Amino acid sequence: MITDLKHYLQKVQLISKFKADEILHKLNTQNTWRDFDYEGPENICVQDNPLIPYQVTDMDEEDLSKSVDNAIDEYIKTYLQDITWFTYWNGKTKFFWIRYPEGSDGMSTHADHVRNIFDGERRGIPTLTILGSLNDNYSGGELVFWESEEIKPKKGECLIFPSLFLFPHKVKPITQGNRYSFVAWIW
Repeated sequence: MITDLKHYLQKVQLISKFKADEILHKLNTQNTWRDFDYEGPENICVQDNPLIPYQVTDMDEEDLSKSVDNAIDEYIKTYLQDITWFTYWNGKTKFFWIRYPEGSDGMSTHADHVRNIFDGERRGIPTLTILGSLNDNYSGGELVFWESEEIKPKKGECLIFPSLFLFPHKVKPITQGNRYSFVAWIW
């Protein structure tokens, strides 16, 4: 097994730029963005209410779901080939659509060990995070892993990485434009 954590942080072009634009248009057309509820049960963040919170909305996206399934299968085949006991995955969450408005504080350092996606019927722990970018026409908003590895995914790209304490990351403040992304977790 490779012990360099950076080895397990994969960046892939998940969808075309055209498809990213199409999804973003649908999200903004339905216009149901709401401030993230930092006091609610879905809060996995480590920060208090920021001055300008990020926003979330709901939407199904079947085409994206198929692309994610293929990317996860390829990730497991390529990156986890020497871990013989991890050969499959059991499911994934819905997509969480995120908008960081201009001036947003981003998100403080955290790890994606999300427990609230399991309700007793669905049981487990998240093993992989899928974090995708729907645009890249903004300033700031870089992802920072381990306080040193700075990444700004391009439109349509996604990062796949283990959802555990060894992969702490944060989103830097957005200084210009809106940053649109999505996340889903695999177990």
